[in-house]
Amino acid sequence: MEDEEKMVKKMTLVGLWCIQTNPPDLPPMRKVVEMLEGSLEALVVPPKPLLTPAIMAWETVEESEESEETSSLLYSKIKCNYLTKREETLIASKDAV
Repeated sequence: MEDEEKMVKKMTLVGLWCIQTNPPDLPPMRKVVEMLEGSLEALVVPPKPLLTPAIMAWETVEESEESEETSSLLYSKIKCNYLTKREETLIASKDAV
């Protein structure tokens, strides 16, 4: 493997460690520097982050006349938490029209 390819792979793996969504999986900066300065062979692929909400809040809403509307609002709020900034901007632009 060429030096440039090794560097790209190393930076990609370190980057994946740095974007972990589970705080205990995030390496401290000291470890990040060690990973960047160390060998590619010493790096381990990080765990896959969870991309789904841990708790489905709308399932806890009691049955009532308003529960369907409330469930929809709670679902929308949870869904919005997972939108990217670009998607949020597009939605805001669309709503402004």
